[in-house]
Amino acid sequence: MKNKSLFLFAFLLSLIGYTQTGKISGKLTDGTFLDPVPFANIQLKGTSEGTSTDFDGIYSFELAPGTYSLIFSYVGYDTVEISEVEVLAGKTTQIDVVLNEVAQGLEEVVITSTAKKNTEVAVLALQRRSANLLDGLSSQTIRSAGSSDIASAIKIVPGVSVQGGKFVYIRGLGDRYTKSILNGIDIPGLDPDRNTLQMDIFPTSILENLIVVKSSAAEYSADFTGGIVNIVTKEFPNDKIFNISVSTSINPEMHHRNDFLGYEKEYSDILGFDFGERNIPLEDTYKTYQPIELIRTPILTENTRKFNPNMGPIPSQNFQDFSFDLNLGNQLAVGENTLGYYFSTTYKNETSFYENAEDNLFFKNTDPTIFELYNGRSQNGLEAVSNIIFSQLAGVSLKTTNSKYKINALNIFNGQNTGTDLIQEDNSSNFETFKKFNLEYNQKRITNLQLTGFHAFADSNSKLEWALSPSFSRVFDKDVRNTQFVVRDNEYAVFVNLLPTRIWRNLEEENYVAKIDFTKTFKLNDNDSKFKAGLYGLTKNRDFSIFKYNIQVGANQGGDGNPNSLLNDDNIFTQENLNGNYIRFNSNEAIEKGTAYRSEIQNFAGYASTELNFSEKFVATLGIRLEQYALFYTGENSGGTINLENEKVLDKFDYFPSVNLVYNLRENQKLRTSYSKTTARPSFKEASVAQIYDPLSAFTFIGNINIQPSYIDNFDIRFEKYGQNSDFFALSGFYKFFKDPIELATFEGSRNNFQPRNLGNGNVYGVELEFRKSLDFINPNFKFRLNTSLIESRQEIGQVELNLREFYKRTGETISKTRTLQGQSPYLINSGLEYNNEEAGIQIGLFYNVQGKTLQVVGLGDTSDIYTDPFNDLNFNFRKVVGKGKNKTINFKISNILGDTNESYFETFNATNQIFSLRDPGTSFSLGYSIKL
Repeated sequence: MKNKSLFLFAFLLSLIGYTQTGKISGKLTDGTFLDPVPFANIQLKGTSEGTSTDFDGIYSFELAPGTYSLIFSYVGYDTVEISEVEVLAGKTTQIDVVLNEVAQGLEEVVITSTAKKNTEVAVLALQRRSANLLDGLSSQTIRSAGSSDIASAIKIVPGVSVQGGKFVYIRGLGDRYTKSILNGIDIPGLDPDRNTLQMDIFPTSILENLIVVKSSAAEYSADFTGGIVNIVTKEFPNDKIFNISVSTSINPEMHHRNDFLGYEKEYSDILGFDFGERNIPLEDTYKTYQPIELIRTPILTENTRKFNPNMGPIPSQNFQDFSFDLNLGNQLAVGENTLGYYFSTTYKNETSFYENAEDNLFFKNTDPTIFELYNGRSQNGLEAVSNIIFSQLAGVSLKTTNSKYKINALNIFNGQNTGTDLIQEDNSSNFETFKKFNLEYNQKRITNLQLTGFHAFADSNSKLEWALSPSFSRVFDKDVRNTQFVVRDNEYAVFVNLLPTRIWRNLEEENYVAKIDFTKTFKLNDNDSKFKAGLYGLTKNRDFSIFKYNIQVGANQGGDGNPNSLLNDDNIFTQENLNGNYIRFNSNEAIEKGTAYRSEIQNFAGYASTELNFSEKFVATLGIRLEQYALFYTGENSGGTINLENEKVLDKFDYFPSVNLVYNLRENQKLRTSYSKTTARPSFKEASVAQIYDPLSAFTFIGNINIQPSYIDNFDIRFEKYGQNSDFFALSGFYKFFKDPIELATFEGSRNNFQPRNLGNGNVYGVELEFRKSLDFINPNFKFRLNTSLIESRQEIGQVELNLREFYKRTGETISKTRTLQGQSPYLINSGLEYNNEEAGIQIGLFYNVQGKTLQVVGLGDTSDIYTDPFNDLNFNFRKVVGKGKNKTINFKISNILGDTNESYFETFNATNQIFSLRDPGTSFSLGYSIKL
């Protein structure tokens, strides 16, 4: 019995000792190529304990709580010693190290640092050693800024701005010139007409790092100019993780209102999708009827009753914004292999309410001596938006001795509900006052799968990487309802040519990507150099259709101005009420010409590049990429005069050269130069004959089947200086020549219509300054960062545009043959003041971002150019780590402290600027709490 007691006591002590251990883990990276350093040695200084990295450069081992020094070594590399490595019970300490090759003719040296300094230096390692011009954010940097999603984190990258809190612009260039990829692979976003992915859907907790590439290389797709944002997600958790975060945000002007406008609620709306309650309620949406058949049978009445009778928004109460985030993962030993898994789900429920939303049209007077614009159409009133994002990310990785296999799955639901109550004054055509009601429900879903493989061949110093990735995007506008009454002497009526409508828009897109990359390391003048080659294939197809139903309003109907009474039982058509209202089914007008289309893109590419290390000071990377791009289109225009069936409207075979040069001026100073040729291609909708009407803004988009890709020559030069810790200084210059840039222009004589066009060549040149400095003279925990871009752009004006500008110019006005490039901002400023006290667990930051006025729409004829006004975005963040185990975090944020508005306006010679669009987002306050279990 005594022996059993001693055994039990010893067993319990071993469990206690086990539970009180901590872990050190990390990754060793080669300083020249940023490749993993396999089978390197990690030793606990002063002991015989240690471990080694696997082929992926990953290491991990357990230790009792305490403070240690680690020695990292590998044949041919300088030894690195990291001191002050603190290990806490039940916690994992992350130590990533960059190993540099021993300089020629010199003895191996030992480089020493502290754990804190090493973490900060590792943040800049990728940028410092890259052959391309790029900027990077590690997960540690993002956490220190207190950012919960990528959209708020990426603002601190030089030359980057975020539009609408979602979409990334680089170097002030518009969405067309910025590309987003996930783990190096193209995927469509929630808005298929944008080149960038919606960034607010990705929580920072799933990130390994965030890379912004600004100079192209052969391995990257050619369809970007401003830059590429590569979102790299975690694959192998260093330890078991289980994190939960919740947050809420309140805007006093927008939340807890009783007049919030929206749809009747469906039970699945809270998850960001509709289960079918808003589908077209007809069994056969393509079936048509003869007028006599509808009048003499109950079919008309029966079909009308199948539709929801509400034609206008329903007032209700909204609450503050809410979000939830859950992450879990671990790695397991499976024989001699390692299996890792990761899962994350994020939920966001946000509402916005604008009391005085404005959308106006102003025009030039026909008299050139009159400078002020006149109001052709004004529209203002209430606009309410409810937006829900529900995303899931899951991944499984298997690592063997020399290979790694990964499966990642991403699924995102996004449901948006918009309701409006507007007054519209028409001063140019009808000269009437209208009361307008709109209801929109937009449902988006994207599903992406990624199967990737990595194989290292140690004997031949080479590696092979491959990827297969299908993506499926679904965008449905379900039962968009539009009703407008003409108002005369406080009485309401419905115009015959402005009947109430119900619209269903369906967009389905499939995207398939396959790629394979081969890399081999070789010696050049006793320096390691690299050769890369690869193949890439993409096929993407889209099916877009619109179903539209008009509501026939009988005489004297709608007199109360209430859209929800139009389809009441008492007011609909029956055999007893022949003057009633009904939904028209007597023709195939539900399927309008010019609105439906099918398109397919085929893009096949191959590339080869070599990174040549001529000496320790000079590195040259030369590459060439070949791309065969074709776009096929099926559809007809609204007049039926153009009818295309799988027509190849674009067929381009192009080569895209790239050169990246790096010269090491000193140990901590670099000079980079680069040249590359890239392209900007039209979207599906742009390269079409489609005509798509937006009932909310009352504007119509008209495709251009003759539009061509734009080609861009890019030149960059950059000086970099790396200081102690994470201090950094960089000065960059760039020049871009645009051949046939694509721009959105209005139509002369049809002011509500917009069309993409190639409008002449353009030039963009600018400088970027980045400065990061620890304010040690105040307090070592303070840090200041500033990056700013000054950009000038000039575009040649096409002859048609030039003629129209000359014809409508004002007295004394001189018309230039150039103007600003559409979407190009003249300046960009990002700055931040941060306080980070790790011992106290306190992080405080004040961040400012602004982008200069930007040409939004090119005006033609009597329509002036439209510019986006600078939005001065000032945000405050406070983060506090609490709890005995420092596993809980409290976040407090204030957004838009300055209370700026989102505004765009008409600008013309010697006239007062007039509002085109205005929304006031107000100031919001958010509180968040997270816990690591």
